[in-house]
Amino acid sequence: MYTANFGSDNVSKITPDGTPSILGTTGAGPEGIALDAAGNVYTANYYSNNVSKITPDGTSSILAETGTGTGPFGIAIDAAGNVYTANYYSNNVSKILAPVAPVPAAATPVPVGPIWLLGMMATLLSL
Repeated sequence: MYTANFGSDNVSKITPDGTPSILGTTGAGPEGIALDAAGNVYTANYYSNNVSKITPDGTSSILAETGTGTGPFGIAIDAAGNVYTANYYSNNVSKILAPVAPVPAAATPVPVGPIWLLGMMATLLSL
């Protein structure tokens, strides 16, 4: 179980036997809390207008800003990893897109061996 601790700007983890510990820090005034399939914890930070991400090992970071004066209050994550915040002051919902894995650069074929030579010969003969 996890709790977003509004007054101390952190997240607690409570084990099944009831032992609490601080998992990581958040932005100012964490209100909403959500977990993704990988075990990362996200908080909607009301006063700092942003979303925090805390990895299972306790590494904390600010995932994204929700905009000045939005007051994110609730938070949810869909199956694709997109994060949504319900914003109290701006009366809207922010969507933070899931990170996209980098696409490897296409390999450039390198001419090698007799096939390359045949191609070159065919090109020269057609001139």
